[in-house]
Amino acid sequence: MPQSGNTRAGKETPALTPRGERTRTKLIEAAELVFARLGYLETRVADIVAEAGVAHGTFYVYFDSKEAIFHAVVLNLITDMRAKVRSRLGAQPRTAVEAIESAVRAYVLAFRDHQRMMLMWAEVAGLNPDIEQLRQAEIDLFIDRAEKMILRLQDNRLAALDIDANYAATALCGMVREFCYQWAKADVDIDADAAAATLSTLWVRGIGVVHRAPPV
Repeated sequence: MPQSGNTRAGKETPALTPRGERTRTKLIEAAELVFARLGYLETRVADIVAEAGVAHGTFYVYFDSKEAIFHAVVLNLITDMRAKVRSRLGAQPRTAVEAIESAVRAYVLAFRDHQRMMLMWAEVAGLNPDIEQLRQAEIDLFIDRAEKMILRLQDNRLAALDIDANYAATALCGMVREFCYQWAKADVDIDADAAAATLSTLWVRGIGVVHRAPPV
């Protein structure tokens, strides 16, 4: 669901009325459709307002530029990705291996659902420092969570002690992320379950998880 807010490209604006919230949401949803259809560079504000069915001037009540509305689209993408990952984690895992498998599979499937916009996010990050900051913050979040999990396993002697948890988390999260990007770039159908299983196996072996170790 598109996020609401009272900022416009970093500027304070009055709180929106319910009607204003609906219009802003309509613009963000229209922008996502147009960005996905035309690509970031080819998209114009005129294309977005035409898709939303609002006047050109209405756009500037809520956003200063194409860059500003793309920022809003990315915030919604982050929210949707996190929600889909959480919804696919399933029941409480019985082992650490199951926990890793569940998390990797949830991310792969969530990425698949948003692969065109995830590719565009990476592309625009190379052009816009604010978008790059959002992307790096999300990458850092996943690495931090993975590092903490590895450290807990090591503290309980359930994972290899001769690896650096931060380096391992950075490398293994990067492996999963880069696989998903390469898959999206190739634009081919693959067996997502088989891919997730393979990535999970590499993850588990990479940190030397003890067989049947409980989740931590």
